[in-house]
Parts: sequence; C-alpha cells; structure tokens
Amino acid sequence: MPSVDNCDFSWHETYVLKNIMWTPEQRKQYMTEWRSKNPTKVRKQSQSWRDANMEYDKKRKQEWYLENKEKVRIQRKTWGLANKSYEINKALVERYGITIDHYNELLKKQNECCAICNRPANTLKRRLCVDHNHSNGKIRGLLCWECNYGLGYFKDNSASLLRATTYLAQ
Repeated sequence: MPSVDNCDFSWHETYVLKNIMWTPEQRKQYMTEWRSKNPTKVRKQSQSWRDANMEYDKKRKQEWYLENKEKVRIQRKTWGLANKSYEINKALVERYGITIDHYNELLKKQNECCAICNRPANTLKRRLCVDHNHSNGKIRGLLCWECNYGLGYFKDNSASLLRATTYLAQ
C-alpha cells in the first residue's frame, strides 16, 4: 500500500482515500483490487445505484445505443454466429419445450428427412421445422419448410387434407 511519503500532493492529481494521499494510478490499482476481492459488495452497490437512478440509467443507455448502433449490430451478429447452437437450442426450448439433443434424435428417427416428402435435410436451405399439434402442443415430427407451410394453410384440418388428396388424385 502506498504511503504518504511517495505520493504527489498536488490536489489536482491526488485523492484522499482512507486518510492516505493517492495518485490516480494508485487509486485505480487499489479500486481494481478491492473490486476483485469484493464482487458481492460491488454488485450490491451497482444495483442500489441503478435502482436509485433508474431513469437516468435508462436514458444514458439509450443515448449510448443510439451513438453505437452499428457497433451493437456487428457485436450481436458476431455473437449469434459464434453461438449458433446456443441460439437454436434457446429457440427450441422456448417454442416447443425441447432441446437441440431431442431435435437431433427426431431427425435421426426420420433418417434425416422430412416426415412428409422424404427430402433429405442436407439438401434443404433451412433446417427442418418442428411440426406440432397446436391444440395440445405435442410434437409430431420434423418437416421441410414447404410441407410445414402446406399443413399450416390447411390449419391442421385432416378432413380438408383428405379432400385435397382426393382432388389431386382426379
């Protein structure tokens, strides 16, 4: 710890902390060490400040975002590309309640093909869609984009689909 003997006493370049005169470099070093030793206190202080200054903090963040839109866009895109499996897993869990591992098991059971048209997944531009019953949420299988949309247009109505099959057979 610095002593009073080796400090610069210029008021513009020193700070008094714990009754010791500190240069800016010494203060920065001390605060860095203190923060690393007291992460819980730092979090609590930060949260307390944010709670007390919510509107100011929100405004400050909005201003920063507006000044750095392009930087944020690039960071988000870079992170998304680097963490693609995380993003896919997150979307599957949120929408259907399954993980990427369960999705891959379904894909393997279907021989990595669409459940309706049997087109191989590796020949498609997009991943296979998770087809589910909209009434109860039960997952039926994985479909290519075209088959999934086709079912969607029929609103999961099997009678309409049978009529369409009969029509096509004519």
